[in-house]
Amino acid sequence: MNPKQQLIRRVIDNNQEEIRRAAGQLADVEAEQRAAVRDLCDALDVDPEAVGAPPTLDREDRVDQLEAMIGARLAGNPWALYVDEVAPETLTDADDAAQYAGMDPEDWQAQIESWADYYREQGMEGTDRELAAGHVSAKFGVDLDTFEDEIVAWTPTATYERLFRAPSDRTTAALRELVEQA
Repeated sequence: MNPKQQLIRRVIDNNQEEIRRAAGQLADVEAEQRAAVRDLCDALDVDPEAVGAPPTLDREDRVDQLEAMIGARLAGNPWALYVDEVAPETLTDADDAAQYAGMDPEDWQAQIESWADYYREQGMEGTDRELAAGHVSAKFGVDLDTFEDEIVAWTPTATYERLFRAPSDRTTAALRELVEQA
């Protein structure tokens, strides 16, 4: 562990109780909002799933997730956080996928062409995207569009925003759907 990482670890360790308390407060608010949406669904005799009402929030899981987000932010390791908390469950070989994370569009296009050329040399036929899709699916366990949306377009900021905002965004979307149905 380098000196910077040691310092970050000490900051996290020295503030663990305060970090967990703040994460717990946010998790409590999110859980209360979700419960309120479900109560409103009951009062309006609307199926919660029909409006996309999120399920009850597991407070401890959310606190752990928020702590992991804060730790990754301080430690500067957003890729590991993405893999652990956000990445598609079917993603395989995340370590190798990291080299494509946040790749420049021109570089990504060159990679697709490189894979296609390789597979054509092996006697396979298809468009560049078809050949790349086969490679990505076999190597990473996701389809090409998902790989592009999730990995190639990945940014640390998007990871933090998704983790931080996701529960509130789902609750807000359900409330908007309830308003439309009212």
